[in-house]
Amino acid sequence: MHWENLLRFIRQKLTDYCGKWLLSLLSLIITILPAAAQSADIESVRIWRSPESTRLVIDLSDTVKHQLISLENPNRLVIDIKQIRLATSFKNLDLSKTPIANIRHAQRNKTDLRIVLDLSASVSPKSFILPSNEQYGDRLVVDLYDKKQSTSTVSYTHLRAHETLRYLV
Repeated sequence: MHWENLLRFIRQKLTDYCGKWLLSLLSLIITILPAAAQSADIESVRIWRSPESTRLVIDLSDTVKHQLISLENPNRLVIDIKQIRLATSFKNLDLSKTPIANIRHAQRNKTDLRIVLDLSASVSPKSFILPSNEQYGDRLVVDLYDKKQSTSTVSYTHLRAHETLRYLV
């Protein structure tokens, strides 16, 4: 009977010790995991204007998941990027002749980044990820297509102001 008590005591102490060790290991993993998951950096940003659109290229150290959200009154485009860190600045971008009036950003959830483009005009945004190649690493491309006012709307408005309704029919 004495040996049974001794074995039970040893088994209990071993279980307690292993349980504490396992709990410590899990705590360490939970602490390290968010840092390991944040694997991408925004390394640089480029912008250029074409006659019909503006292209913003965000150079990345790794592929990312992102989401675009268009907002109105005032016009803004929100770019949410998961598991990323900003390792560059938007300050040196030449925003003249683009629909972008200002670029703001903030870290979210300690791992995600929100970029807000304050827009001076309404645009149709499109985005896509380009995989790395020989010249460039992974890139997030955001195209801002200019919205043109319809000529039929302009003509109709002009005729309504100066003509009677029977000339429109």
